[in-house]
Amino acid sequence: MILIFYFSSQVATDSNEISTGVTVFIRKIIIGVFTDLNISVQTLNHFIRKSAHFGIYFGLGFLLKSALYVSKYKGFKGSNYALITSGLYAISDEFHQVFVPNRGPGIIDVIIDTGGALTGILVFITLLKITKVLKSRCWYLQKISEISKRTYERIFNYYMNSYNNATTE
Repeated sequence: MILIFYFSSQVATDSNEISTGVTVFIRKIIIGVFTDLNISVQTLNHFIRKSAHFGIYFGLGFLLKSALYVSKYKGFKGSNYALITSGLYAISDEFHQVFVPNRGPGIIDVIIDTGGALTGILVFITLLKITKVLKSRCWYLQKISEISKRTYERIFNYYMNSYNNATTE
């Protein structure tokens, strides 16, 4: 949240200068790969700035959901708290920009931010479910491995005993 506050506290010219520098760098890479593509710096800069909104709130939603998950708020309740907190922070962040020179609030930014947070929450839930499935399958495979190992040991011991009995006679 501190990082979000820091970025939204930047004066418009400073913020635009940083994002334009990043945009020019990314544009060089894109044009190097897609030589026929002709995209303006302004168009790409707009896309990158909105993607940054989405990405930073993706991280916020993911981290809030994970923090709530390890506390007592698991499941739907934790997801709701994470989404509401992220959405309210997005609104307060846009309101904060009213007081920053040459910046202003935008409802589209709140929607993008909240969408990023929602996506982060959903990715956390998905990864959690995948982890649970893999753990249950690993437990199953571990049990099969233990059974196989015991079976192998019994067969090995049987043949070793048969061999020892045959050689002592």
